[in-house]
Amino acid sequence: PPFMHKTPTDAPPQIHRQDPLYFSAILRGLMELIALVRQSGPLMIFFEDVQWLDEYSLALLCRLSAMSGPGGDVLFVTTMRASTAETFGSIAADFKRLEHFEHIELQRFTEPEARQFISAYLDGLSLDAQTQEAIYAESEGNALYLIEILKSLKDHKSYKELPQKMRQIYSARFSHLSEEARKLADLLSVFPEMIAWEDLQSLTGKDDLSLLELVESLILGDIIREVPLEGHELRYTFSHQKLKEFIYESQSATKRKLLNKRVGDYFRDQLTGNPSDRLIYPKLIYHYERCGDRRALLQYRILNLFDYLELSHELFP
Repeated sequence: PPFMHKTPTDAPPQIHRQDPLYFSAILRGLMELIALVRQSGPLMIFFEDVQWLDEYSLALLCRLSAMSGPGGDVLFVTTMRASTAETFGSIAADFKRLEHFEHIELQRFTEPEARQFISAYLDGLSLDAQTQEAIYAESEGNALYLIEILKSLKDHKSYKELPQKMRQIYSARFSHLSEEARKLADLLSVFPEMIAWEDLQSLTGKDDLSLLELVESLILGDIIREVPLEGHELRYTFSHQKLKEFIYESQSATKRKLLNKRVGDYFRDQLTGNPSDRLIYPKLIYHYERCGDRRALLQYRILNLFDYLELSHELFP
């Protein structure tokens, strides 16, 4: 019958996410929930990686913090990656306008701090100075990775193995990248050292703006970082050596071989027959060894050795 297909007139209208009514409804609901939980005692609420917040989520968090009042029984704690601080200026500015906002910047452990942390964490399990130095070199002062290494030691595992938790974190971070950004990260992982912008541009064949967009997405994702040098020159390197190793090892053997061959051929084209070629020989040896090009590997090992002997003879005739 027709009356069974009639749309009810008292149904509430649909509210879109951008609608102020939606924002007010969510804010009011969260405030009521917080007020209910506060009856049981002080409350601490954590938000991790707030650099990923969109405009509405940020506004909601700031309003919640402001409306909770200065009573001291509700504390909001947020974390943000230091590598995204420059692109996070607008969000940081919104937080700083809050009356009771406090900013604490956490740096990586220095080597003495890492030794103290290792001693306190292991609590009775002593490590010699050489092992502690090796652990610090592996972790590079990263607190999370340092903890996972120490957990591995307690489980009688090697500290050089990448812990499973770190693999999961790296995998999740890498999966959020676009396909083009992942391809660029794969290429970067082939280099044994820092990479220049000109090398990236030549190897990818992309224009400045397209390449810049990909590089900035890797910086924002805390995959790589910029390293300023003298003369306004920039280099790019991974935020952590273990992250670089993870990305490199995650590629198929065929892909690693082809990328090393491509980079090796690129550096070979830069040879000029001048003494400055001695700076390129180690790069050629590195990449041709990893792509399995034995003929090229032997050729540049001989040239590198000959150049070394010639230089030694000039210094010590």
